[in-house]
Order: sequence, then C-alpha cells, then structure tokens
Amino acid sequence: MHSGCISCTLAMVYHRGKRAVDFSFLCGAVVAATRRSPSSVQRWMWATISLWLLLRVVLDSYRGILEAVCLHIVSFRWCWAIGEFIALLIVQKRAWRQSLQVCLLSRFQSQSATAAAAGIAALLGKYSARAAVARAKTRFRCIYLSQLSEEDFADNVPNPSLSSLAAPVSLGACDAFISHSWHDDAASKWAALQSWRADFIAKEHREPCVWLDKCCIDQSDIQEDLSCLPVFLSGCAQLVLLCGRTYLSRLWCIVEVFTYVHMEGKLSQIQVVPVVRQGEPDDLEEIKRTAEGFDVQKCQCQDPQDKATMLSAIYAGFGNGDRFNATVQKIFDGLELWNLDAEAHPYWTGMPSSDSDHTSDSEDDHDSEYS
Repeated sequence: MHSGCISCTLAMVYHRGKRAVDFSFLCGAVVAATRRSPSSVQRWMWATISLWLLLRVVLDSYRGILEAVCLHIVSFRWCWAIGEFIALLIVQKRAWRQSLQVCLLSRFQSQSATAAAAGIAALLGKYSARAAVARAKTRFRCIYLSQLSEEDFADNVPNPSLSSLAAPVSLGACDAFISHSWHDDAASKWAALQSWRADFIAKEHREPCVWLDKCCIDQSDIQEDLSCLPVFLSGCAQLVLLCGRTYLSRLWCIVEVFTYVHMEGKLSQIQVVPVVRQGEPDDLEEIKRTAEGFDVQKCQCQDPQDKATMLSAIYAGFGNGDRFNATVQKIFDGLELWNLDAEAHPYWTGMPSSDSDHTSDSEDDHDSEYS
C-alpha cells in the first residue's frame, strides 16, 4: 500500500512537471511564430526545442532515480531520458541540425517552392510580403539606357545626378532588370550592354527601360531598397545577366537569379549575355568552370554581414548549402551555361585584356552597391 502511494505521488508530480515543460515549449513556439524573418523563426525554434529536450531529460531522469530508490524498480523512463539526451546532442550541433532539416524537407517537400518562398521571405527583412510589395510600389524606378554613358557604367561610385534621372514606374512596366558584377571588366560589360540594347531596339523599335542598381537604388536609403529587391525583380519583364568571369561567384548576383526564377519568372525570360574580354578566351572557360563547380559557400560579398544574412536565409529555406546548390545548378542547366560560345554569341564583345582586371581599388573603396 505504501509503495502504491509513492507510485501515485511520483506519477502526479511527474505529470505536473511534464505539463509545465510542455507549456514552456508552447510559449517558445508562440514567440518563434512572432518573429518576422524565417531565419529568426528557425533560431527560436531550435532554441525552444533544445530547452524542451533538456528539461525532459532532467524530468525523466529524476523520475527514474526516484523510482529506483523508492520503488526499487528500473523504470522505462531511462529509455526516454537516453533518447531525449541523444536528440539534445543532435540539435546542439549545427551540421547535424542541418542534416535533420534536409531529411525532413526531402520527406515532406516534393519540390523546392516552399524552400524558395522561405528564402525569399527572409530577404524581405523586417517587412511582411504584403508590406514589401506596398513599399516597392512607391520605390520602384527605372531609367532609359540612352540616358547612360560608358563613364556612368565604369564604376559603382554613387552619382546623385544619375539617381535623379531614374523615374518612378509601376511594377511590370520595366523592360529588364540588369544584373551584373561590379568586379567584371567595365568596358566589356558596357559593350555587351550596348549590344543587347541594339537588339532590343531592333525588335521593339524603342529604347529599353531598365532597372540598374547604380541609378535606381536610393543611395540615401540603400537597405530599404534592398528589402524590396525581390519585388523589383518580379516587376521586370525579363532578367538580363551580364555574365563575366566573376558574375557566378558574387552572392548578390546568384540571389538575383534565384529570386527571379522563384518569383514566377520563366527561364525563357532570362537572357545571358557573356562578358568576355577580347583576346581572353579563358574568361569563358572560367565562367563554365564556376558554373560547373558552383558552391554558395564560396560566393563572395563585399559586406560580410550581407553574406551572413543571405546564407542564413538560404539555410532557413533549404537546410544546408548543398540543397541550394542543387537548385541553382538546375537553373544553370536550364540556361545552358555549359554551352556558352563567345564567338558565336551575338552579344559577345570586349576590350583588350590589358585594360581589364578585377575591380579597381576605387570601386572597393566606394562599394555602396550590393552586387
């Protein structure tokens, strides 16, 4: 009878403790759900799970010890405690957490649309998708290429006179989003852009209206415009990639391509314009090698904080870099980057290699843009 009372008391105390532990988990889940970005939600959820597992290990171990001492039995609670402890070790290791997340994603997700949505939502920063669209409508601007000169495209030093040329337009009214790397040869990029422009005029009989970072980002509030970038991309009829030797190694460039495709952009709406310096055939081979061995971890970004933020967004949606790499590789396959032929490509052009190199020191000093 005495042992029965002890057993009932232990059971009552255990269940009260279990309810308290489960309630703490619920509170943590609610707090996580209030976070704005998926990466923040992910951090809170893993922290909540870790705390919940730790408390469960303590609770089950405590009951197991009391039952062994008071009732002289080996409780099955030890099995629970051991399993919970192993789970706690797993969630404490980032690599193991990512592997677990990848496993769950592959089991419950037949395509990468959900992962893409999570990653894109994280890029919106502090705004919800609806708020980002509303703000993007008021900040979306474009410029006609005829308003630019080669000198304007030579570096990424902010130029207020250029920003004043960009005019507000409605989403969907922009002909193209010009995606490029400031670390590619400026003269070759300009020549490639002018070739694309000439082709557009020949087909449409008018000047193209484009979104170009140096002209269309509000230099007084860069971060605000970057939070609207996914919406800006979706507001352009096509994406033009001025793809030089460094393009596929710049994280912002990759994010632009990925975002455009997963904001319902079609691969047929993406034009790849190889930027290859005259007399430098190795440039094209380097583009192909980078595409074949693409690894988001190796991508570079001028601002380390930007890279950390974007990688966090990618991990929030994909679990780890490998799944993101596979998704990007599918995009590369669709764009047939392996088949780029500079000599046969209508946009191929360039300047002598003696005039070209990676970004100049002045560009690094004034790298206020994001590419």
